Amino acid sequence: MEKLSLHAYKCIVELSLHELTAPGVRLANKDDLYVNVCLLGQQRRTRLVQPIFPLKLSAHLTFEKTFKYARDQEDVVNFLDDLNVLIELIQLSRTNSNEVLAWYESNARQFLYPDPDASANFDSPQRGAFMTRSDSFPVEFLKPI
Repeated sequence: MEKLSLHAYKCIVELSLHELTAPGVRLANKDDLYVNVCLLGQQRRTRLVQPIFPLKLSAHLTFEKTFKYARDQEDVVNFLDDLNVLIELIQLSRTNSNEVLAWYESNARQFLYPDPDASANFDSPQRGAFMTRSDSFPVEFLKPI
């Protein structure tokens, strides 16, 4: 976080998405996929990838928001409670609209600072997030060899 004035902080989040796994799953639909991320009131998406798990995303997404009325870093962390994070796995469709296959949703504070004792200076290590599968997720389970 960068202090801009007496009552403003800029929060910059650099999010790296490396891989999305679904062990033992094969998609019935062979259309390309992408990951859509909504964070700090902004939306970014990864490039298209083939529907073969694990998905190799290698995406670096940057999100930026200025909190104009924050007095200190604690205020910024508290403002994050009111902002949602939505991460969606989306598959293109030639026949109808694109389909959300899975999603992850949280508030920004919980997503950025999962440890309640972490301060705003906390640089989180690599970690994963479990997505919720939609009811229409068109999967085939691979049989073990």
